[in-house]
Amino acid sequence: MSGGMLRSGGISVTATVEEILEAIRADVFVSVQGASVVRGDRAAVTAREVAALTDALTRAGLPRADIRVLGAFTENRIGGARSAAAYRLQATCADLTRIGAVVDAVAEARGATLERIVWGYDDTDDRRDARLVRAVAVARERAQRIAGALGVRIGEALAFEEPAPGGDGPFFGDGPFFGAARS
Repeated sequence: MSGGMLRSGGISVTATVEEILEAIRADVFVSVQGASVVRGDRAAVTAREVAALTDALTRAGLPRADIRVLGAFTENRIGGARSAAAYRLQATCADLTRIGAVVDAVAEARGATLERIVWGYDDTDDRRDARLVRAVAVARERAQRIAGALGVRIGEALAFEEPAPGGDGPFFGDGPFFGAARS
C-alpha cells in the first residue's frame, strides 16, 4: 500500500487500480530474408520467401487481407554477388485461437524471424473512466486514513495526475493530491 507525505499543507497519495483485460487481437511483426527485390504489396505474392510465408499464414487461418508488407530493404553485396532483400510484414490475428498456428508458420518459414507480437485490447473509454473513478475513491480513502493518523482532515483535491497508458497493456495509476486542513 502506498503511503502519503505531508507536503506544504497537503497529503500526496498514489492509488493504482488494475483490471485484467483479455486480448482481442495480435499484430505479428515478421522480417523475411529474400533473394529477389519486389516493392509494395506485390511482394506478398511475388517474392518467393514472402509468398511462401503468406501462403503458410493463410493456411494457419489468417485472411490474406490481414497480411501486409510494411517495407522492403535491399542489401547490395560487393564483388558482383547478387543483391538480397529483407522484407517486413505485419500479420493481424483477430482469431486468437489461431495465434499458435501463426507463430508456428513463422517459425517454420525459411528466412523468417518473428520480431514481436503486439497485443490489442478492448479497453473502451467507459472502462478507463470506471477505473479512474475507482482509483480516486481508493486515493481519497487512503488520504482520509493518513489524515486521521496525523490529526488533520482532508480538504479538496489540489492536484491530479493520470499517467498515459504504456507497456504491453493498459493500466491506470496515480491518484489525487489532497489538501489538508487542521481539525
